[in-house]
Amino acid sequence: MKSILLRGVPETTLEKLKIRARTHHRSLQGEIHALLSEAVVGPGGKTSDFQIKTVHTGGLQNWSRKAIYED
Repeated sequence: MKSILLRGVPETTLEKLKIRARTHHRSLQGEIHALLSEAVVGPGGKTSDFQIKTVHTGGLQNWSRKAIYED
C-alpha cells in the first residue's frame, strides 16, 4: 500500500481532525482514511463522479438504448 506525506497542515486543522477521530472512535489515521474514501467514493458507497439534474418538459421522451447510442 502506498503512503502519503502531507506537509504544512495547520495546527487547528489537526486538532479538529483529532476531535473528529475521537468522536467516530477511530485513530487519526483511520479518520483520514475514512475522509479520503468518502471524498473518492461518496457517502453510502455510491460513486460521486457527476450529478444529473432533470427538468420537466411536459412531453414524453424516448430513452431507449437505440435512441441514445444510435446502435
